Amino acid sequence: MGIKQREGQLGYGTSNSGSNYIPRLVEYLKGKICVKVAAAKCHTVVLGADGEIFTWGHRLVTPKRVIVARNLRKCGTMPLKFHRMERLHISAIAAGMVHSMAVTDDGALFYWV
Repeated sequence: MGIKQREGQLGYGTSNSGSNYIPRLVEYLKGKICVKVAAAKCHTVVLGADGEIFTWGHRLVTPKRVIVARNLRKCGTMPLKFHRMERLHISAIAAGMVHSMAVTDDGALFYWV
């Protein structure tokens, strides 16, 4: 209980959530079925049953949908084209200190900061 929640990692729409010791609903995700959650020191990542990923924290106080796509990525100034464009099926998520990851059913790893 001694850790202050000042990065918005609770998803309550405020950065200073230090006095929220009673669990409450993350309103932005109301009505969504969440199947997996990963939490780090300053952010949270959630996987919905429909395959959508949401993240918040690091001063992002309201959940934001993360678009994971394989059709086009940039590496510096050079775009990288992937060979498949169908919808990805995310099977796992993880959260590190300042990064997040998602793994697809076919084993592709996506990583973002």
